[in-house]
Amino acid sequence: MQASGIAHRKIDESFIVYDGENQKAVMDFLKPLESHITKKKNKIQVITQNGATSIEADQVVVKGYQDRIEIFSPPDFLETYEIQGE
Repeated sequence: MQASGIAHRKIDESFIVYDGENQKAVMDFLKPLESHITKKKNKIQVITQNGATSIEADQVVVKGYQDRIEIFSPPDFLETYEIQGE
């Protein structure tokens, strides 16, 4: 394998938008990772392989290879991904 360059992901990745009211749907999406609603500001905290992180309303959560989680603002998500079926 070369030491540096440009990489393109070979797999489709699932996503969900946290709208501030769909906590159960987001927490189900995050499984098998552990998650819970925080006491402040209606956030969802998720425990990933790299530690805990929180998801705020209007953020997009992407689940990829080996349940890797990435969190984006809507503009950053649309800049990074093409949505299939649109």
